[in-house]
Amino acid sequence: MSGTKATPVAKLYEVQDEIDAERGHLADLIFVREVLAAHGATAHELRECDAVIDGVRRRLEETTRPADDDLPNAA
Repeated sequence: MSGTKATPVAKLYEVQDEIDAERGHLADLIFVREVLAAHGATAHELRECDAVIDGVRRRLEETTRPADDDLPNAA
């Protein structure tokens, strides 16, 4: 539907889908790291995995953090 604007509800679902996908990705990465550790991955390999996990956590945090204009004004 080109030229049509997404409704606020549609945008909310879009954001929720993005959050759900990131959470699933994070869970998969943590599982893979545990498997790697259990099978003797090197410290360097585990640090690389940790860096990727941290990046996904940061993106998830940014996605779920409300924008300043979404917060109510203090009276």
